[in-house]
Amino acid sequence: MKRFIWLCLAISSQLYAQIPNLNDENRLDVATWNIEWFGHSSSGPSNEETQLANATKLLVGFDFDMIGVCEISDVAYWNKLLNNCSDYQGVLSTWNQTQKTGLLFKKDQFDFIYQKHILANYDYEFASGRLPLEVGLMPKRAGWNPKDTLRVWVLHMKANTGSSSSKVKAYNRRYNASVALKMYIDRLGSSNKGLVLGDWNDDFDQSILSGYATPFSNWIKDTNYTVLSYPLSLAGKKSTVSYNSMIDHIVATPGFKDLEIEDSTFALYCEPWISGFGNNTSDHYP
Repeated sequence: MKRFIWLCLAISSQLYAQIPNLNDENRLDVATWNIEWFGHSSSGPSNEETQLANATKLLVGFDFDMIGVCEISDVAYWNKLLNNCSDYQGVLSTWNQTQKTGLLFKKDQFDFIYQKHILANYDYEFASGRLPLEVGLMPKRAGWNPKDTLRVWVLHMKANTGSSSSKVKAYNRRYNASVALKMYIDRLGSSNKGLVLGDWNDDFDQSILSGYATPFSNWIKDTNYTVLSYPLSLAGKKSTVSYNSMIDHIVATPGFKDLEIEDSTFALYCEPWISGFGNNTSDHYP
């Protein structure tokens, strides 16, 4: 039975009934979303309860099979989100940094196998401790080989901040982290079925650092991989409220090659559903 990947990158909700349900049982519907400083009392949106309510409306409304999330900054609010989104199970990174990554997935679609952090030798390259979160799942789908673990990696790469020299250093850290991660995944073999989700803090057509090539060319050049969000980069789309580049991406590993649905990847801009989305919910679009 053929399996398909369908990627969505962002949206929101002012009237709950207006949020489009983007789920289809014949597809694997996947999203990535940086929920800005989610639940943090002094950073990001100022009203944590409003942010929680808006995030809940979006996730329940869109009804994705799986969502990689970034900047989960308060475990209590993470638990509230899971309680509100009762169809989902969630796993959260265990590092010491406040901004954590996580994965939500449908309980009736996947069995949880394991979670771990990888590439500890590249701690510095991965934003001084935001190591990739690897999650192993077993899809409950007809035709899925029970020997095939679905691996999902959730990323939050080093941001492009600071002085000019600091931005160059940050670019080099993203480049080196990208190389290390792809080498790790390459070793899993050509039949490996996996997805890399998250805030890469850079683009795949060209870098957000002026005058620099993309730090992720290794993924583009290897045609066994599918950068599902790459067409959005080429089309000049954006994944944040304030900047005009795609910095949130989803990549499919070789085992999923040619299984994506054509023209099914798009950025979902949330303002029609949630008034003031950029101020009260997140500076990134899902």
